[in-house]
Amino acid sequence: MLGEIVSNLVDSQHDMQIVNVHPSEAALPSAIGESGADVLVLGCEGPELRQRGEALLRGCPRLKVVAVVGNGRESYLLEFRPRMVSLGEVSPEALVDAIRGAVDPASLFHGKET
Repeated sequence: MLGEIVSNLVDSQHDMQIVNVHPSEAALPSAIGESGADVLVLGCEGPELRQRGEALLRGCPRLKVVAVVGNGRESYLLEFRPRMVSLGEVSPEALVDAIRGAVDPASLFHGKET
C-alpha cells in the first residue's frame, strides 16, 4: 500500500520518473546501475535501515536513498558525500583531536565544514 502511494505521488510530478520497481533486494544493485536512477525510495523497518542503506550506497555511491520507515510516519535521507573540515592551526593537541574526530566526528566541535 505504501508503495502504491509513493508510486502515485512520484507519477504526479513533472520532474520525476519511476524507472523501475524491484521488490527483490538482490536485484536492486543491478537495477540501479541499469536504470541510472538518482534516488531510490526504500521502504524498511527502523532497525534494518542503516545496514540496508549503507550496503546499497557501497555498491552505488552516487545514489541517494530516501528511506520510508515502518508505516510511513518517518523518512530519512542516506548518502555518501565527500567532506572536508578545517581543523585550524596544527598543534599536538589539534592533531590528537583530529585523530579522535576521524572516529567520532561529534568531537570536532571547533571544526568548520568547508
